[in-house]
Amino acid sequence: MVDSERETGRADHEQLERTETVQLLYVDGEEDSRDAVATTVRDHDTLELVKADNGTSIRSVTRRASVDCLVATPEMLLAHEALLDLDSVPTVLYTDDDPTAVPDRAIEECDSLVRKSREGSATLLVEKVLGIVHSRTAADDTAIAVSQMLQTDLSDIGVFVVDEAGHIEWASAPFEEVFPVEDPAARSGAGDFYARLATLLPESQPTDSVLNLRGSAKHRSGSHLSVPVGDERRQYLHFSRPSDGHFGGHRVETFVDVTGLADRYERLALFENLVENAEDGLFVLDADGHIEYCNRSYAEMLGYTQGELVGEHASKVMSSSAMEKSHELLSEVLEGRDRSAVFDLQLTTAADDILETSIHFSVQQVEDEYAGIMGVVRDITERKQREHQLEQYRTLVESAADPMYALDEDGVIQICNRAMAEFVGTGRETLVGQDVAELLPVESLEAGRDALQRTLSEDDTRTESFEAWLTDADGEERLFEVTVNAVTEDGSFQGSVATFRDVTKRHNRASELDLRKQVFARSLRHNIRNETSIIHSYGSLLADELDGKQADMVDAILDASESLARTSRKVNEFDWLAEKDTECIEHELFPLVKQCVEQVRATSDDATVSIDVPDDISVSAIYDIDVAVRNLVENALEHGRDDDPMTVDITARASAETVTLTVADDGPGIPQSEIEVIEEGQETPLEHASGLGLWLVQHVVETSGGTLSFGVDDGTTVSVRLPRADTEE
Repeated sequence: MVDSERETGRADHEQLERTETVQLLYVDGEEDSRDAVATTVRDHDTLELVKADNGTSIRSVTRRASVDCLVATPEMLLAHEALLDLDSVPTVLYTDDDPTAVPDRAIEECDSLVRKSREGSATLLVEKVLGIVHSRTAADDTAIAVSQMLQTDLSDIGVFVVDEAGHIEWASAPFEEVFPVEDPAARSGAGDFYARLATLLPESQPTDSVLNLRGSAKHRSGSHLSVPVGDERRQYLHFSRPSDGHFGGHRVETFVDVTGLADRYERLALFENLVENAEDGLFVLDADGHIEYCNRSYAEMLGYTQGELVGEHASKVMSSSAMEKSHELLSEVLEGRDRSAVFDLQLTTAADDILETSIHFSVQQVEDEYAGIMGVVRDITERKQREHQLEQYRTLVESAADPMYALDEDGVIQICNRAMAEFVGTGRETLVGQDVAELLPVESLEAGRDALQRTLSEDDTRTESFEAWLTDADGEERLFEVTVNAVTEDGSFQGSVATFRDVTKRHNRASELDLRKQVFARSLRHNIRNETSIIHSYGSLLADELDGKQADMVDAILDASESLARTSRKVNEFDWLAEKDTECIEHELFPLVKQCVEQVRATSDDATVSIDVPDDISVSAIYDIDVAVRNLVENALEHGRDDDPMTVDITARASAETVTLTVADDGPGIPQSEIEVIEEGQETPLEHASGLGLWLVQHVVETSGGTLSFGVDDGTTVSVRLPRADTEE
């Protein structure tokens, strides 16, 4: 509505007195109030009252009558759009409500408010109406006078009529609209106009010439003012002149915002610099196809200088097929509505190489006649290569028999291949946009999330795999090996891709082979155990009956049966240990070693075995650690059984955290081939006859968290290092 300076402005000429009748539109639903206002209006010859109390009468009045002022209750004002449309008419609210209870919208639409409940409120209302109408009329008359004096329209300039003391008597617009600044001193509605203006000027600009205008009778021609406004600087031409008797001793201060004009030449230079240094190539062709202009980028991407291209025909950089294609496209553009187009075109460089480009051109016309084109050229060679690679990838993905899909960060399918759609039994257009949670079972989703989390948390992990049972479109359960990979951009998770490899046949085959192996192994071990027992029994009987060479042959048979029986027993121990719990417990070492030695000594009475193991240390190992110790002692005795009586030394030494148990013999030593098999972790068909005991030892020791080492020098030394169990930790 009316700003503060217009409401308080004063004009000293005689045009304030009006003789025309003021049309007052009064809208109120209360009859008593209407009558009171009507009675008061009758005492004023210059007022004519027009009353309305409903929508029909309001619309009728606003259509046919010229209204100078509107008086209405807040309720009536906000209820009728026709009243709100009178935005150029002064509005006074007439209400019983406290001003704080009046709706904000009504306050925004009004110029003033009068309380009904006060004594003489109708008289006050009429005086307020006359004051507002006369004040606005005076302001309008002042604007007319200033416009005539300056001989210009005031709509686009800021004009202030200022008295000798520097007070604004009239303004074409509020000070803060002409100078949109945040300085509180400048935005203050009162005070010296020249002092407020001076606060806007930077320190580098003298303010004396502005301050000295106060009360001056001198005419001042245009001068330049630069005013900082936020992060920019606005430029004004300032004209100051006496009012020439129109307004007493007042001055008329005029400000023209020429920021756009001042920036024009700078922007033109900037534009030329941008064009010349643009990364894209820019060119202009005349109506005959000759190059009128090209920037440096255009020339360099084609291997020329600008001077070598300007004035040449466009065919210099185009093959005949490219020229034909460009002519066809240009004809299509000229026949259509749009005067611009984008197309890919191959240009020829100075070295006769082909350059893949994208050209955005605009047709230039002069008086509806074709005058040439302006074009922007971008080198898209890399893009073409990427498109070719993407097409190759697309073909690979589409040709793959494995189902594949890509998800966004919310788990929604973005793309999928034909195999994925066929597996689900639907079209790809149906799958795209579907939440993967609707496609996969809960167990698979959780496994997929865990796998993705591992790819994101481990820098060296790009993909993760897991197995999942899924049901295909025919209702058949199939096992898939699912490989997932996270898609990230600048370290932010953007989605994932997944590939499904059907491993159902492999799984079934492996299960079948495992079952066959178990049946075969158990049957074989059972038969070996029974048959070797029979061989040994009959061989023992024959040994008592025979002598000479026949007795020697029987002894060989007995040795072979015993070896085969030991092998079978060790294989059984392997199977047995594989099914045992691998949790480590505490073992007192000395009783353990002593018991194992006693078990083995029953078959080697002639051997000498010494034990040097402290009786106050314990080790941490699986429950069946005795299998490893027993096999070490047994192997030590076995390798020297045919020679002189063996000597085996068993020692143990403890550190703060580990215990090393050593079994040393003075026999010929374990064959190096068997040690290599254990150390390298693999077995060949030629290296598995007598090393099963060492395999057992290695399995038990490693499962217990220990290590196994060998030494062969005048015998064999085998060391087992195990965690110590009686430490504070």
